[in-house]
Formats: sequence, C-alpha cells, structure tokens
Amino acid sequence: MVAVLVRQQVYQAIKRRILNGEYAFGEKLNIDALCKELSVSNSPVREALSLLVNDQLVVLRPNTGAHVVQLNAKFYNELTDAVNTLLLGAYEICCRRKKKELLLSQLREQMAQLEHAAEEESERERIYAILRFDRCFVTATENKRSIAMFDKEIDLLYLAYIYNHQNRTIDWARNIERSRVLIHAVSGNYHQLVRNILCERSNPHVAD
Repeated sequence: MVAVLVRQQVYQAIKRRILNGEYAFGEKLNIDALCKELSVSNSPVREALSLLVNDQLVVLRPNTGAHVVQLNAKFYNELTDAVNTLLLGAYEICCRRKKKELLLSQLREQMAQLEHAAEEESERERIYAILRFDRCFVTATENKRSIAMFDKEIDLLYLAYIYNHQNRTIDWARNIERSRVLIHAVSGNYHQLVRNILCERSNPHVAD
C-alpha cells in the first residue's frame, strides 16, 4: 500500500511538471535526478514513468531512456483529427438519440465555468475549461467507452493546445464567443455550423 502511494505521488509530481511546462517537449527525464529531487528510490520513479508512457505524456527511446513527448505537426494533426472524429460522432449520436437537451444543459453549465475561468483563472485552467466544454459533446452521449476515450487524451490535448499556440497569444475573447455561437448552433439545429466550429479550434497555426 505504501509503495503504491509513493508511486502515485511521484507520478503526479512528474505529470504536474510536464503540464506546467517545466520540461521542454522532447526533454530527457533523468531518473537519478528525479530520485534525488523527489527523495525516493529508483523503483517508484520507473513505475511512475511507465504510467506516464501509458498516458502518452512520456516516450521511451532506445539507448536514451524516457523523454517528454515530442509534439510536431504530424503528431498534432493525428491527435486532433482523432478527437474531432470522436466529437463529431458524439454530436451525431446526441441528435439521433434525442440527447440534445442534455447536451445543451451541460454546455450551458460549462459555459458559465468557462467565462469564470477566462476572467479569474490561470491560462492552464482556461485551456482545461475549453476542453471540458468540448467534452460535453461526449458526456451527453452517456457512453462510458466514448467518455473514457476522450478523458484518456485530455492531458495530451492540453499539451497540443500549448504547442499550437506557442508562437502566438491565445485569443480568449474569440474562444468565449465561439462557445456561445456553438450553443446557439446546437439549439437551432444548425448542424453544419456545429461541425465547422468543433473542427475550427484545432486548426493548426504551426509550421508543418
């Protein structure tokens, strides 16, 4: 039980550093240094890194060991294409199975949290608020498998959002307006507009 607790604490500590940008994309993670910094033995660090590999936040490279995931245009496009496919499919399910009112209720609730985050919270919390807003399309399906698929990608999506905006400022006013228009489009059954907006935010702004 103690070993599991230590492993989880180490996992959370390294994960927090990755999401906070304390490590650069692709940076090598030195196990000995992590053991010293976190005051733990080698085993929980290696176990934590294995969990982070499963989360896709860390990759293991032959001869060089563990590295923070290296994002590039191909990786970004594949990730966002996969998530957009999930969001668009979820929206179709909501329409077909009469879950639109549930979707609208969740979107409006999350909209309030997004507006609060835009005014009061850190940039990290703002980005997660956007991701939770889009997540409503999946949670409204009430399909546990689909929700698990989205949740598995959410931290990687956060890093992808950072990557996509690394050379420009995030336009929060535009994100808020986009979310309001999306709610209006869902309410009014403007299906093509919903599809366009869902895909718009992931459009790459980085060099291929």
